[in-house]
Amino acid sequence: MVAVESPLLPESASCVNCSFVNNLGNTAGAIRLKRYNSSFFCNAEIQDCRFINNTAPYGGAIFTESKSVLELSNSTFI
Repeated sequence: MVAVESPLLPESASCVNCSFVNNLGNTAGAIRLKRYNSSFFCNAEIQDCRFINNTAPYGGAIFTESKSVLELSNSTFI
């Protein structure tokens, strides 16, 4: 799983031509964009990725918290 969660990391992440297969998480199966406070939000660009058989209670493939921005293109969810 890719978790963009630390306030020490850049505020954005990019995944291009990646495969996320058989991930299991407590919140998100493959990718989680987490908000830490009212001024720190995580944003992500996901392009040409494959999400296969990912499982979680809130987002089997992707979970975003409020005000996070997700740009998603040409990706497959199975």
